[in-house]
Amino acid sequence: MKFVNTHTRTRSNAAAIGLLSILTIVSFSSTALATPKEKRTWSSQYTRAANSPSNCPTEAYLRTSLAANLDGQDPFEKDASRSISVTIEQVSNEVEARITVRDENGTVINNNTLHAPSWRCDQLAERIVFALQDIVDPLELPQVKTADTPNAPQVPTINPPKKEPKPASVVKPVILPQRSSIIPKLVLSFGVGPAWWNAPQTALSTTIGVEASWKRTAMAIEGHYDYAWTVPSLHDSRAERATVMVMACVLHRWSARFMMRGCGFGDFGKTSVEIQKDESPNQYTPVADIGARMGAAVWFLPNFGIELRADAAYAIARPQVRMLDNRIWRAAPFTGAVRVAFLGAFDIL
Repeated sequence: MKFVNTHTRTRSNAAAIGLLSILTIVSFSSTALATPKEKRTWSSQYTRAANSPSNCPTEAYLRTSLAANLDGQDPFEKDASRSISVTIEQVSNEVEARITVRDENGTVINNNTLHAPSWRCDQLAERIVFALQDIVDPLELPQVKTADTPNAPQVPTINPPKKEPKPASVVKPVILPQRSSIIPKLVLSFGVGPAWWNAPQTALSTTIGVEASWKRTAMAIEGHYDYAWTVPSLHDSRAERATVMVMACVLHRWSARFMMRGCGFGDFGKTSVEIQKDESPNQYTPVADIGARMGAAVWFLPNFGIELRADAAYAIARPQVRMLDNRIWRAAPFTGAVRVAFLGAFDIL
């Protein structure tokens, strides 16, 4: 009888142990096979304007860089209901990126605009990736659960000494470097075209200039060389004129591609006349003009453009030539020129 009781208790213990094992396995499997957190996806739209610098990032580069920051995960899918659009274009002396975020209903929920100097579009790419990462994978602070566990035994607690509340940490916004408006662009120019009554008949006029250009104003200095193959009433003669022009301009920019200017200038130098049949040396006479310029420019690229220029001037010092028979030729009081100039713009800093 004792053997029977012992055997019965052994079988009961074995059954209880088996039941506990099954419950443990089922509980572990339920935890392991829990449904993972839903992955949030976005559709993307990337636009790079025609006037944006050539060193701006491509869409493939941005997605690759973002995936590298997200442990290799690409958050974008073609048919996702939410969307992120990125547009890059040149605005004056800066390159700008506009980031727009829309929810499932197409409502704009976030707008962000980033800037960088026009020659540092690679720097702008890093900021775009940082902003996209903050959108698709925002940093979440852990929440502390304060609810008491039900049916837990109540344990008397000792109130700790009160501490002064700490001020909440404030995330400082990223301050993007801006190109100073007092730093001009350097513009080099080469112009060619006809000039009238300068040297002193219709002449071929060429110019080389350097200009400091701001958003609305510009200061320039140009070297001019005009060559005429004949002089009125003087056969077998030729003339040339070399001057330096100092100029101040007011600019009006219709857009990133089109610009107009109005300028005032002073032109100083000399005119020389060579009479081939005369054995006398070349005659040099001083030149001093004041005048105005109108110009219209088209920028085909951010750093290259063409400008049509029209100059008109009044001669303060009118050059004159005295011949052997005491005849005197004197230049006209007004001069003019029309030139086509090729422009190249560069950032100084």
